[in-house]
Amino acid sequence: MIAFHTSLKTSEITQMTILAGVSGTGKSLLPKLYAKAGGILFHMASVQPDWDSPHALFGHYSSIEGQFNATELVRGLYQSQQKRGDGYEGTDHLLTMFLLDEMNLAHVELYFSDVLSKLEDRRGEKKVPEIGIDLGAGCDRFAIPLGRNILWVGTMNEDETTKALSDKVTDEVYSKSGWPVISFSIAVIWRSRNLACSASSVVAGFFMRCCTSSSRRRK
Repeated sequence: MIAFHTSLKTSEITQMTILAGVSGTGKSLLPKLYAKAGGILFHMASVQPDWDSPHALFGHYSSIEGQFNATELVRGLYQSQQKRGDGYEGTDHLLTMFLLDEMNLAHVELYFSDVLSKLEDRRGEKKVPEIGIDLGAGCDRFAIPLGRNILWVGTMNEDETTKALSDKVTDEVYSKSGWPVISFSIAVIWRSRNLACSASSVVAGFFMRCCTSSSRRRK
């Protein structure tokens, strides 16, 4: 729990937190409970084996319907970057967590490499990078900022049904960041055998201790 919390707090360095382990150990439950206990907006996308491009992550243009069909993830991403104005409080100051569940069911570099590259460019820079969404039909790309209020989390199963991370991805990020190659410079921190049954109590207890410590420091 402490490792997960620390990884999220250092998201400027480790752009994404990976929870890796065998199936059924509560990897998907922990981020959900953490977000709920911490008052963080939460969105989850379940990765499918046929995800082979950013269109699977963000959406695609339907020539039959004549419109762009956005995914829930890209809708949440856009909503998380709304600025204050005209009586609207905005959302770009609120923490929002995006969970890519079972992200290695498909090759990660095919659908998520653009986002990882943008997050790498953000490190140490004041300007927030933007990801361009391909709307199709000859339209200009729709730019969505990747603000620092966004927390990226992924889960990875370790079995024969999943895809291995390619050398291309690990080498690219290693050369940019200089960090040891641990799943393309992402913190792989979840190796617990079975925490699903006690995850709720662990998260609740952790935030209770944080609140207690903060109160003592104020006194």
